[in-house]
Amino acid sequence: MDLGLTDKVAIVTGGSRGIGRSIALALAAEGCRVAICARGEEALRATEAELAASTEALGIVADVTQAADVERLIQQTVDRFGRLDILVNNAGVRGSEDTDDIWNAIYESNLLAAARATRAAVPHLRASGSGSVVHITSIYGRESGGPLAYNAIKS
Repeated sequence: MDLGLTDKVAIVTGGSRGIGRSIALALAAEGCRVAICARGEEALRATEAELAASTEALGIVADVTQAADVERLIQQTVDRFGRLDILVNNAGVRGSEDTDDIWNAIYESNLLAAARATRAAVPHLRASGSGSVVHITSIYGRESGGPLAYNAIKS
């Protein structure tokens, strides 16, 4: 399938495994240059190497709940590739307990991190002339089934 993404630059947060990894690989298959971030370096480097087999890839160890890490992710991507066309906000956590700490962790990683990344990316997306932001959510945003805090934040 040709989605017209050749030579576009994409960032995928939480891109080292799971849905994020699959998104990053799909973007690479479409011709995107791809930056991914994750907290865990081992999985990040493995996925970065997998991406590098077919495209220019950049793996950045970053915690999206930390504003400085998010800004560094965006800036290093632009510094490396010269532009930013696509931001995929995929990173997030899920907790099973109904405590303030769990609510805060889910809010920070699933909602506030996406807002921060989008805010940091918008000037670069505008400069590209055709920027796109994709927020990955959950089936639990539409139907009940997950933990209360996760359902609420993802809806």
